[in-house]
Amino acid sequence: MKLLIKILAVIASVVLIGCGYKPTSTYIKKSIGELVYVKTIIDLQNPENSIIAKDVLIESIIRQTHATITDSPNNATAQIFIRFKRVEFTSIQKDNDGYDVTFQTKVTLVVKVKKNDKIDIYEIAGMDIYEIEPRSITAQINKQDSIKNASAKAINEFLSKVGL
Repeated sequence: MKLLIKILAVIASVVLIGCGYKPTSTYIKKSIGELVYVKTIIDLQNPENSIIAKDVLIESIIRQTHATITDSPNNATAQIFIRFKRVEFTSIQKDNDGYDVTFQTKVTLVVKVKKNDKIDIYEIAGMDIYEIEPRSITAQINKQDSIKNASAKAINEFLSKVGL
């Protein structure tokens, strides 16, 4: 049994290496480089959400590419500007008393990437679903968590597009 597992592992390794497979993070890192500057363009209507989006972007870049975030745009191999464009909430379910209890959050972000005098602009969206209990004090917490989750999904979409 152990021999069979070893043989299958060797075959899988040969197939993956032989076909030229590389993880998406390799292509993302190639696109943005080793040293990245991230700036948030604060939306005055959603300042807190703008910061959430920036934090999620930085976290995703570090986790997926192991790139370094810099405070200076002059030293960066790429500059990324993120702007929170819109957040929408749609009621998708009501309880027996007619109260909205399930919502869909849609976050739209605009991300501009500047590298070597080339500028690419991406408009991306992410969605999440959250539930609340009517007249509950946790409703706002659930709403903020949903915004963060939808932002993370949008940023993953952005990183996938950058990696193409």
